[in-house]
Amino acid sequence: MLYKIVRAPKIFFLIALALAGILVVFQPTASVQAAAPARLTTVQSDASRVILELEFSGYTAREVKVGNATYTALTISGLAPSGETGKPQLPLKGAMIGIPPGAQPSLKILADDAQTVTLANPPLPVPTDQVQYLPNDPFPVPSGRAYIADATTYAANQFYPAEAARVISTGTWRSQGYATIEIRPLQYNPATRQLIMHRRLRVEVSFGASASRVATSAVNEGAFESVFQKTLVNYAAAQSFRTARTPARFAMNAQAYTTGDWYKVAINRDGIYQITCAQLASAGIDTASLDLNTLKLFKNGNEIAITTTGQCNAGGLVEFFGQAATTRYTTTNIYWLTFGGGAGKRMSARDGSGSGTIPASFTATAHVERDYTYSAGFPMIEGADRWFWGSLPNAQTRDYTFDLANLAATTVNATMQYRVVGINTGNHRTQVYLNGNLLEDATWYGKAERVGTLTFPQAYLIAGTNTIRLAENMAGSTLFVNNFDVSYLSAFTAVTDTLRFRDATSGTRQYQVAGFGNASGLVFDITDPANVARITGATTTSAGATYTLQFADATSGTREYLTLASAQRQSPVSITRDTLSDLKNANNGADYIVIAYGGFIPNIQPLASYRASQGLRVRVVDAQDVYDEFSDGLMDAQAIRDFLAYTYTNWQAPAPTYVVLVGDGNFDFKNNFGNSDPNYIPPYLRLVDLWLGETATDNRLVAFNADNNLPNMAIGRLPANNPAEVDAMVAKILNYEQNPPTGDWRSKITMIADNADAAGDFPGYSNLIADDPYYLPAPNTPNRLYYGQASYTTAAAMKSAIIGCINTGSLIVNYVGHGFTTYWGGEQFFVANDVSGLANNAYPIMLSLSCYVGFFQHPTNPSLGELSVRAADKGMIASWSSAGLGLASGQDYLDRGFFEGVMQQGITQIGPATVYGKTFLFTTTGGAYRDSLDVFTLFGDPATRLPGTTTAPTATPTATATNTPTATATATNTPTATATATNTPTATRTPTAIATATNTPTATATATNTPTATATHTPTATATRTSTATATNTPTATRTPTAIATATNTPTATRTPTAIATATSATATPTRVGNQPPANNLIRISLPMVVK
Repeated sequence: MLYKIVRAPKIFFLIALALAGILVVFQPTASVQAAAPARLTTVQSDASRVILELEFSGYTAREVKVGNATYTALTISGLAPSGETGKPQLPLKGAMIGIPPGAQPSLKILADDAQTVTLANPPLPVPTDQVQYLPNDPFPVPSGRAYIADATTYAANQFYPAEAARVISTGTWRSQGYATIEIRPLQYNPATRQLIMHRRLRVEVSFGASASRVATSAVNEGAFESVFQKTLVNYAAAQSFRTARTPARFAMNAQAYTTGDWYKVAINRDGIYQITCAQLASAGIDTASLDLNTLKLFKNGNEIAITTTGQCNAGGLVEFFGQAATTRYTTTNIYWLTFGGGAGKRMSARDGSGSGTIPASFTATAHVERDYTYSAGFPMIEGADRWFWGSLPNAQTRDYTFDLANLAATTVNATMQYRVVGINTGNHRTQVYLNGNLLEDATWYGKAERVGTLTFPQAYLIAGTNTIRLAENMAGSTLFVNNFDVSYLSAFTAVTDTLRFRDATSGTRQYQVAGFGNASGLVFDITDPANVARITGATTTSAGATYTLQFADATSGTREYLTLASAQRQSPVSITRDTLSDLKNANNGADYIVIAYGGFIPNIQPLASYRASQGLRVRVVDAQDVYDEFSDGLMDAQAIRDFLAYTYTNWQAPAPTYVVLVGDGNFDFKNNFGNSDPNYIPPYLRLVDLWLGETATDNRLVAFNADNNLPNMAIGRLPANNPAEVDAMVAKILNYEQNPPTGDWRSKITMIADNADAAGDFPGYSNLIADDPYYLPAPNTPNRLYYGQASYTTAAAMKSAIIGCINTGSLIVNYVGHGFTTYWGGEQFFVANDVSGLANNAYPIMLSLSCYVGFFQHPTNPSLGELSVRAADKGMIASWSSAGLGLASGQDYLDRGFFEGVMQQGITQIGPATVYGKTFLFTTTGGAYRDSLDVFTLFGDPATRLPGTTTAPTATPTATATNTPTATATATNTPTATATATNTPTATRTPTAIATATNTPTATATATNTPTATATHTPTATATRTSTATATNTPTATRTPTAIATATNTPTATRTPTAIATATSATATPTRVGNQPPANNLIRISLPMVVK
C-alpha cells in the first residue's frame, strides 16, 4: 500500500478565478455607525413567558466587489452572520430559552426602536461552498466558494428576513426542554434598497396554554449546571421546567456476567470447536472438582447448546459450534463460559441412518473481496461497507481472481452479483467479463452504488483459477470496486475434509458427501446456531483413496449442515478469565467518567485522584468492561455510546458531566493495511460530514437526544498510544492547574490566519474576534500573525513567529485558514514536526478553525491536533479541531462561541467552553452547520480549568426551583462586572467587563465615525417602525448614518455586471476554512490490485 500526499500551490484557486473572469475584493472595514457590542438582556422571566431585549448602537459596513458587482458586508459587534446560502448575509442573535413540558412557544414583538436607511449596494450574499472528488482520492478537495445571490430574494419587493424575530426550534437537552429563537436586527428590501435597523427590539416568548404550570422539583444537573446557567437566558425559572430522567433498560438481552466465574472463549472462524480439560486448566479452572455437566456457554446473553463428553478425570471434552464475528471492528468473536449449578443446555441428537432422495448438487456461493482501500465518502449511506478492492479509472481494466473446485456438471445458469461505486456525477459505462466472456456492458449514472446481478452459463466457470475483468469506458468516470458473489451448483465433495451446505427442499433427503480423507466423519445441523443438533448414525464408505459420508434427514424448509472429519474440529484462540464489572448497577454514579484502555489505567489514576479531590464523583472504567457489558465482549465504539447513554439515564443523579477517553484509535480496525497502529479507544465513525462523509465524532458518543446533536456531556480524548504518553499528558494537566507559570501569558491571545485567497478572507474572520472587545475585552490583547502581511511573507518567517509566540506564552492560539492533518497553511508554515521543537512551559489552548487538523483516526499519520497535546513538557494543554471538513462560515460560529463563553460568560473550563461554542452555533444558525458540532474533537481533559480560576470544577448544587419573575424592568447598556451564578437571571447574557460598552443609546443618537473616504450614498433615515404591542421608545429623530463605500480597483477582466452580479460556480472558492489547501494535500490510499 502507498500513502501519497499530493500538494498543489494555493495559487490554484486564484488561477481558477482569473480564468472565470471573477475577482473578489474585500475593502477595509469602516464603521458606519458607533459599533459598541450588541447586548441581549432578559427583562422578565416566569412560568408563562420570557421577555428579552436586544439593543445595539450601530453596524459596520464594508464594500465587497465580486467580479463587476459591488456588495456591502454588514456586521454588528457581538452578533453572528446569517448562514442561509444565497440570501443576504445579515447579523443575527440567537438565544436558547428553557421551556416547560407541553409548551408551544410563540413570539411577538412588544417594542421596536426602528430606523430605515438606504444602501447604495445590496448586502453581500451568503456564499455557496463547494467541494469535488478526484479520481483515486477517497478524500474530497475544495473546488471553491461562489457568491451566488438568490435571484428571487434579491429581486423581491419585500423585506428579508420577513420577521425581525421568530422561534426556530424546540427540543430536549438532558433534562431541559428548550426553544431556540433568533432576532434579526437588520432587514433589507432589495427592490427599494431600504435597510431597517431595529436598534432596540423587545420580544416576548410565551409558552402557550398547554404548558405545564406546575413547578417540579428541580433536576440536579451537577457539574453540567454551569453549562445551562451560561446558555439559557431564563436559567433560574427554567430549572423548575425540567423533566426527571426515566431509567432505560438496555435493549440487548445480555447476561449480566457480574457474579460467579466467567471465562471468555475467543474464536475467529466458523466451525465446530473442541475444548479440552487441559485448556480449561490452563485458563485457571480447577478441573479436579469441575463437573462438566454444569458447563454453560452464552452468546449475546443467550445460552447456546454444547456437547460434553465424560469428565475431566477421564479425558472429557466440550464441543460447540462457533461463528466468527462479522462486525466492522473484528472477526474475533467471544463466547462466555461458566459452570456450577444445574446442568447446562446440550445439543440434541437425531438419527441420520436411513434413506431418501439423493440430491446431486447444491447451490454454493464464492465471496470474492479484498479490502485494500478505505473511502470515507462512498457511498453516502450510514453503515455502508467503506473498504474497497481499489479504484477503476476511465479507460482502464482490472482483473480479480478466485478459485473454485467441485463444479457440478449442469446446464443450469450460474449468477454473479458485483458491487461498485461511482465517485463522480455523470454517466458510467462498465463492462464485466468472466474468463473472457462478456457478461454485461452497462451504462448507468451518478455518485451511487451499483449492484449488478448477472446470469450466465455455468460452463463459463472453470475448476481452478477464474478471472473477473472490469473495464470502465466512460470519459471522466472512476469507480471503486467492492466485491463479487458468484453462485453456482457444486457437487457434494468435501474440501480439506469439510463441507458446509444448505438445502431448501422439504422431505426426506439422503446426502452423500465424497472426498473425505478418512472415516471419522461428523455431521451437525447448524440451521439455528444457538440450538445446533448432532446427526448420528452417519456412515462412511471407502471410495478408493477417499471416503464418502452418508446421512439422511427429514427436512422442512431450508436446513444448513456442516460435515467434517473429527480432526477438523478447531481450538479456541484463547480462554481467559473475566474480571467482573458492574457498570449496569443503578447505584453507580459519577460526575467525571474516564474510559481507558486497560493498560493505561494506572497512568491515568493521578488525574482521576486529583479530580476526586476537587469534589467530583470520579469513575475510571476499563474500556474492555464496557465492551463486555454492552457489546458482548467485542470492541465496538457503539458500546461506548450505549454505556454513556446508560449512565445518563440510569446512574444516580446528577448525571455525568465530563467524559475522558484515554487512548488513540483509527479507522483500520482489522489492520487491512498491515501496518496500522492499534486501536486503544476506537473512533466512533458516523456519516456526519456533509462532504467527507464518514468521520470520527466523539460528539455523537454523548449526543443522546433524538431532536438534536448537542452534547449531553463535555467529552475529551487523551490520544495516547503508550503509557508514557498518558503520563506526559497527565503531568501537563496537573502542572497547568496546580503550578501554572507566572507572567502575562494568561492575557495574550495569539491570532493566526492564512492569507486571504479565493478560499476566503481568513484574516477577516480572525479580525472579527481580534478587533471586537466583546470577544477580547481588556486586559486580553491579540497578537496577530497573518501570513502574507507585515513581516510574515514567507513560510519560514511565519513558522518562526508562531513558534516564538507559543514559546513565550499564550492563553489561546487561534488559527483560521487552510489546514490538513499535519499542518497549517498551503505553505505549511506550522507542521506536526514543529511540535517537537517547541520549548514552552505555558501551555496554550489551540483552536484550529480549519479542516482535518483533528483527523486523529488515520492509521499511521497522527494529526497536528493530537500531537500538540500529547507532546511531553511542551505543546498545547488542549486542542479543539476538526476531524473532517467544514465551512469557514460555520466554524466561525464555534470560534465566536468559545470566546464568548470564556470572555463574556465566565466559563472557566475547557470542556464546557467547547459545549458553549457548539450551543452558540446551534442557537444562532437556525439549523445550518450542524455538521460542525459533530466533527470538532477536543483533545485534552474537558474538566481542565483555565489558569487564574480557583473554584473547583464541581457544580453539583441543590437547584432551587423558582417561578418568580426576575425582572430588571428595563434593560440598560451598562455591562455587569461579573457573571454570578444565581437562580435569578439578572441579564444572564450581559457582557462581563467590556469597558467600552457603557453608553446608553437614545432615540436621537446621530451616527458617528463618519468616514473620510468618498461616500457613495447618504441614507435618509426618516422612516420608523412602531411596535406591534406596547410601543415604547418610538424614535422621533432623524438619524443620519453615513455609509461607506471605499473605492477599489476595478478588475480588468470583462464581465457584464447584473443587478445581482455574483460569482458563478466556476469561481468557486471553498467555504471550508482549510481543507487541504485548495487542491492540495490529500491522503491517497492506493494499493496494488493483487489477490492475497
